[in-house]
Amino acid sequence: MSCNPSELIEGTTPVFTLTFRDVDDDLADPTSVTVVHRAPDGTETTYTEVSAEITNPSVGVWRVTLPAAVKGRHVLKATGVSGSWTVSSSYRFRVKADGIPNP
Repeated sequence: MSCNPSELIEGTTPVFTLTFRDVDDDLADPTSVTVVHRAPDGTETTYTEVSAEITNPSVGVWRVTLPAAVKGRHVLKATGVSGSWTVSSSYRFRVKADGIPNP
């Protein structure tokens, strides 16, 4: 599985694209997808299946949209399970302050 984490600016809405491949390295949809997001304060939110936060626009490609990002270090763990395979990966990303002083 691959993902495209990056450094983000506080307040943006992070969108991650996950790609899943089967044992033959072909793009494939898992029968279930679970994504756990750990925020900088340690709270964890779990997203499962296709929902407002998780979409499946094409075979093997899933998108995860998280709430507006707060400053700090985040962890995203994604797991895809199918009958004959399980893929799990963790990604770390950092959210920086926007650098613009408040009025």
